[in-house]
Amino acid sequence: MIHTRPDAPLFWKAPLYVDTTKNVTVEIAPPHYLAYVPPAIWVNGTGGVDVDPWVTRKLHISPCEDGARQQYFGGFLVSQADSCLNVTVTSEQSESATIRFRVGTADC
Repeated sequence: MIHTRPDAPLFWKAPLYVDTTKNVTVEIAPPHYLAYVPPAIWVNGTGGVDVDPWVTRKLHISPCEDGARQQYFGGFLVSQADSCLNVTVTSEQSESATIRFRVGTADC
């Protein structure tokens, strides 16, 4: 069980894998949230994972010094079962792309 927020009670699992040499920002539009936790918390979270310490609308990711691929476990906290999520990914060079995710039967 994932502990969630009252204003975004539903969790949609969406692991994030990052392979970049640039700083990256991942941002989700309200009323939804990002919830990514360290791998040890995700794997060892017996009885559920409390994502509250990691809930955000903006996640900053810096590259590993050795260039290794990074992975983040978690996903999106959404306000309702049928939702459209707009997630914007921006690199340190201001290149950005907005990705629209459809949850359930939402018409995006």
